Amino acid sequence: MRCGTFILLTSRFANSIFRNKMTKSNKILIGVIGALVVIGFVLGVVGFINSLKQTGETSLALPDVGASVPADWYEHRLSNTHIILTKQETLPDIGVTEGYAYGEQISISVSPFDGDPQHPEDWSQLAWTEDEALVHEKSWTYVGGMQALRVRHEAGGASGGQLTWYLFADDRVYELSLYPYENSGNWEIFSGLVYRYADALEIPALFDTETAERMVKLYYYNQELDRDEFGNILCSRKGLVSVEREIPITQTPIQDTITLLLSSELTREERSQGIDTEYPLEGFSLTGALLKNGVLTLEFDDPNNKTVGGACRVGILWFQIEATAKQFPEVEQVRFLPEELFQP
Repeated sequence: MRCGTFILLTSRFANSIFRNKMTKSNKILIGVIGALVVIGFVLGVVGFINSLKQTGETSLALPDVGASVPADWYEHRLSNTHIILTKQETLPDIGVTEGYAYGEQISISVSPFDGDPQHPEDWSQLAWTEDEALVHEKSWTYVGGMQALRVRHEAGGASGGQLTWYLFADDRVYELSLYPYENSGNWEIFSGLVYRYADALEIPALFDTETAERMVKLYYYNQELDRDEFGNILCSRKGLVSVEREIPITQTPIQDTITLLLSSELTREERSQGIDTEYPLEGFSLTGALLKNGVLTLEFDDPNNKTVGGACRVGILWFQIEATAKQFPEVEQVRFLPEELFQP
């Protein structure tokens, strides 16, 4: 029986009672009817709200990860809008608030986006990313035609850091997170999954990513910042200074940034501040880059032997490359090939 019909019938019944003598039993009956009316109304409202919620979840339903699930991982759908990947074929029966107890995991969820698609950085739900005690690193880029925010942060009381991506579509935001972040092997798996899953969503691009750019840091040297108490130059990392540059959005941001460091010039204003560098070096170039388990191996070509000679000099040359590479949170250690480079 529909809620409106139920209320109409009970109202007519109550009126018929009032037209007769109000006995004690009639009063009790009216009280019961009133209670039933209230209960019926409440149930109708709850049912309506649930139907709206189900409709919303259906319209936001996430596609399965499917073939993109990494080897030795298993896909578990918690709801229409939440999928979790773990290394467990069967999830343990734990509370929703104890999600970190699943152990190593990749979480994928979607929710309505009520911000400005052109300026997702102003979205109120990102206010927490301004907490320096919680957030270790964050950067904006583009993934699958969507503006994307990558945040490396503490995991809300659980041990081990967390890496979270927010992908902003026109009316929704996709959240993909890796826990714990410290397992660099999982980071590579997660990074690939983010891009593959974003492509599978087939979201119409809001921006022309061919002309889109991102901000990176290039590290140079200021000897005035690198002196001891007696004024001696220390030839240490203390003298490193970063300057910002923009690079195109590509799938190889680390390699692009190192290449830019080796080839670009400082501005007149930057040099007036005491910042200096020997780059670019004649003939010296980056020929390859490989990131595995947090270790970035860079391969160079130096036909003119410009990276050898003088411990202080070559140390600073290498510190610049190392610091520029380590601005990317996935890089924990930097090596170079061939090993004869950057020798005194």
